Amino acid sequence: GKPEDILPPMLAEIAPMNPRPAFIGIVGDLICAASRAFGIVPNEADRRTAVEEFRAMKPHYEELARLAPVKLTLGNHDTFPGEANLGLFRSVYGDTPVTHAFETKGVPFIIANGGSCGLLDEAQHTWFCDQVKRLHRPGDTLITAVHQPSVGSLVRERGITSAARAAFAGARGK
Repeated sequence: GKPEDILPPMLAEIAPMNPRPAFIGIVGDLICAASRAFGIVPNEADRRTAVEEFRAMKPHYEELARLAPVKLTLGNHDTFPGEANLGLFRSVYGDTPVTHAFETKGVPFIIANGGSCGLLDEAQHTWFCDQVKRLHRPGDTLITAVHQPSVGSLVRERGITSAARAAFAGARGK
């Protein structure tokens, strides 16, 4: 859908909250055109449309950021296979982080970027494991999120499940 149809009702709901949320999490698929279907590389027209979709989303993102810190990551429709350095997203959002590891109100969170296929590449897998080690406290809660496009079976989940299992090996808690 169009950002102007989706986000203003959300903003209207969040704005009067007292207290304000500690943060607002957005876990991917901000737009549709960077990759309209799983694994598709966009043509030039779709790339231009993707940049316009990111631009249309940006004022709403900025409004959300005025209400509370925004922790966003990208999904498979926000980037495409082989895209260098998240170029379409970065052309509008600059160096806005797409991975986050933080603690708020005593609860640790890790938000990872699954990118165009929901796969944590080697560098991100290492980062994820390091953040689990840094933030995990035995017996306590650790909340993680990553955009993982569903393909209907854990057997075909492209590595998120095994990456999480590896990162949490030996961790105990919720």
